[in-house]
Amino acid sequence: MSSDVNTILADCEKQARQLVEEVEKYRAAGAISDQTGRSLQALCVSLTETHKRIEPFTRVFAKRVLILMGGVMAINTILMIASLVVLLTK
Repeated sequence: MSSDVNTILADCEKQARQLVEEVEKYRAAGAISDQTGRSLQALCVSLTETHKRIEPFTRVFAKRVLILMGGVMAINTILMIASLVVLLTK
């Protein structure tokens, strides 16, 4: 009977050690998760600040591109009309 109790106690001790290891893993995962969350929050803040700093430049660039495209389309239209006039007058 005493060997059964010793076996049961040894088994309980083994399970307790496994449980402690699992709890330590869980705590480590929680710490990593917290650190990852803080890092992601800092990344979001820096990306927001970068976007705020870059936005005026992108607006200026977009306006320039729109003006340039409008000019190119106007020149293209004028050349097309001139070509049609030349072809129709011959």
